[in-house]
Amino acid sequence: MGADLSKRLVPDELWELAAPLPPTFGTSPATAHRRFTVRTEAGLWRRLHRAVLDELGALGEVDWTSEIVDAASVRAKRGDR
Repeated sequence: MGADLSKRLVPDELWELAAPLPPTFGTSPATAHRRFTVRTEAGLWRRLHRAVLDELGALGEVDWTSEIVDAASVRAKRGDR
């Protein structure tokens, strides 16, 4: 079941697009976290997002008439609801 879900969420074509950007993922949680942090600081996720948008745009698959922006970035104070 897990493999089927991962194939649907991250198809081979997406992995092929991402393959040139990140090296092989580590196995331990500490290594994964460390590499995630390094990749985040290096701008990998921004570049990956751009690569996906460029690919989808080239295929005519991006419909900018219905884009959504989430700008909620204010931290809630403790105890506030």
